[in-house]
Amino acid sequence: MTPMKKLIALFTSAFISFSSSFAENINVGHHVESDGFVWNLTVNNDTIEVTDDAGNVIIPADRGYNDAYYIPVSTEAGKKVAEMMLPAFTVVRTVDSLNYQGACTPDGREVVPTLFKHVMASRNKDFHYYNVTTHDDTYGIYLEDGRCIVKPIYTTFVILFKDRFQVIDVNSQFPVSNKISDYLQQQNLLNTAYNNGVNTDALVMEGDSLSSINNLNGAIAKYTEAIKKKPSANTYARRGICYYQKQNWKDALEDFRFALYMDDCIPEYFILSDSLLDKAEDQRIAQLVRRQERLERTAMVLNAVSAGLNAASQSLSTIQSSSAKSNKNYTTNTTVTTTYGNNQNVSGNSSTGGGHQHKAKRCTQCQGDGKCRGNGNASKYHCRGTGKCTSCNGKGLTYVVGDPVTCAICHGNGKCSFCGGSGKCQRCGGRGTL
Repeated sequence: MTPMKKLIALFTSAFISFSSSFAENINVGHHVESDGFVWNLTVNNDTIEVTDDAGNVIIPADRGYNDAYYIPVSTEAGKKVAEMMLPAFTVVRTVDSLNYQGACTPDGREVVPTLFKHVMASRNKDFHYYNVTTHDDTYGIYLEDGRCIVKPIYTTFVILFKDRFQVIDVNSQFPVSNKISDYLQQQNLLNTAYNNGVNTDALVMEGDSLSSINNLNGAIAKYTEAIKKKPSANTYARRGICYYQKQNWKDALEDFRFALYMDDCIPEYFILSDSLLDKAEDQRIAQLVRRQERLERTAMVLNAVSAGLNAASQSLSTIQSSSAKSNKNYTTNTTVTTTYGNNQNVSGNSSTGGGHQHKAKRCTQCQGDGKCRGNGNASKYHCRGTGKCTSCNGKGLTYVVGDPVTCAICHGNGKCSFCGGSGKCQRCGGRGTL
């Protein structure tokens, strides 16, 4: 088993272990946990209250929880799993016969709302976090302070790998967070800037002026200067929009993630950053897919060239050998056939001058109808043949907190940003075949 498969198996077993450990009956009574934590649970009108051994309320009844389970540091799931655990209450709210889990710290502070099918508390050497699973079997991450750092929208496990949360399956991986150490650093810098009275309004205004005349590089430089002095949600959001307009998806994603994390993220920038982050991520995934496809096509071409050269070399050797034995005239009829993917052949025949035949196949992007379409989550942002921007429905305007703003996706022209308004599939040019 590869290290990546072992890592996936470890998290799978951890989810199963902690999900199956919950009893069907309410966990009423006096509890002394293996890590020494002592607590009591009582029930009143189907809602629970948790107190410590001295009778002090940890989780009040007015929270509306229907059950609670304490997860100690030490578990029977095995040493490796136990090393990732932190003490926490898993709290449960039952709605229409479905249990919705959340999480509270041992002092009763709710850090994960009761919205999820499963919640697993984990720890890193520098911070704590919670893996969450929805009833639709999608995955996300909450930090110990209650911030949702990875939205629970991913259909494969989200794990911490090389200081980033990443979506990982057996064959691929994709980062869905910035470096965790960078988040903590940016928030600390913001706090320091506040304490020292640092003001970057002038720099941000200069960036806004440059952005308004489409000098995106100049605007990015001003926003970057401001961020170095005082990182903030609004400056990260502004710079992220510039990167987005330049189709620099990677840097746009990082800026929108920081904007959503910072303490000073007001609703206006939260809505804008959250929306554009989803779109930028779809674009980034599509970009990485195209890059992988290019690498695969290049590898196939190189293999084909290598196969052709080998065949030609063998043919030349045969000709030279025959020529050495006889001075008679000769003709050759050597065919080199190399397969490109499924049902695509390039054949060369030396006696006919080397014919080129290409068997067309249905475009996998548009499934043969020639219309502007995408794959997976990205499909909802393609126009499906209308040519209109799906974000503003061709109007060129969107609304943030009720105010009209120029659509950041189409830059106000109302055209689909994928096909430029043509409505045609970008991969096959509208032909439906490749």
